[in-house]
Amino acid sequence: MDDGSFNKAKGYLVLCTDSFSKVEVLHLISILENKFNLSCALFELKTNKNRAYRIRINKSSLPYLIDLIKIYVIPSMNYKIGL
Repeated sequence: MDDGSFNKAKGYLVLCTDSFSKVEVLHLISILENKFNLSCALFELKTNKNRAYRIRINKSSLPYLIDLIKIYVIPSMNYKIGL
């Protein structure tokens, strides 16, 4: 539950998938989109030596995502999904 964040200003959720390759993250995005009908995007972080890839779950999908996972989220982590 801790490897992600909620962008309060823009209303989207980020999954920190930094240790996965771009191909693996794209595969995860396709699963989230096809199996769970979530609107997602890939974004890339560039550092001096490395690149990391993260998944953004768009604001339009948050109500549905929250309904899917809220029973599994412990109360102290509700802020991670905007609750």
